[in-house]
Amino acid sequence: MVTGTCAGDDVVAGAVTGRRDGRDLALAWSHLLRTGSTEVGRGDCRLDGDRITGALELVETDPTPWLRVRVAHPTRDLDAAVAFYGGLLGLPVDGPHLATPYDLVFFALPGGGQLELTAGGPAPLPSTGDDLLVLYVPTPAHVDALRERLGPGVPADNPYWAATGLTLVDPDGRRVVLAHLPA
Repeated sequence: MVTGTCAGDDVVAGAVTGRRDGRDLALAWSHLLRTGSTEVGRGDCRLDGDRITGALELVETDPTPWLRVRVAHPTRDLDAAVAFYGGLLGLPVDGPHLATPYDLVFFALPGGGQLELTAGGPAPLPSTGDDLLVLYVPTPAHVDALRERLGPGVPADNPYWAATGLTLVDPDGRRVVLAHLPA
């Protein structure tokens, strides 16, 4: 097995992996370039003394132009979900919208993106204590103010969230953590 890392010139960071059979090498590599783009390549080479000879093929890739994010979840009770996310937490609400057979509500998330809740389809699956929506506030004082307004919440499974935030449970049993960004 062959592994390695590289950097220099236009390459901010790179990785090489492959296999060696005697003097023959089969390699694959990827580079993060200073421009923010990536490039990947592969090829079969041969060790000749201190040099590697052979042809490596560059496979150009373009970074995906992500525009926004939306996380969608089913809910058992759309009205209760709107009361929790829109009323209690104060997330801006867009909806409800009818998209047969579903009713949809969108909530604007801090920093962009949306939480979409749907009713009319399959019921939500059970979640674990580590399936989280984390909403950040600037300071621990903001978390304290939320705790004052919303109550003590529920114990967090992860000690990190217990130390930095307040964990709540939405009407479908999903956990929402209201946390401060560490300095």
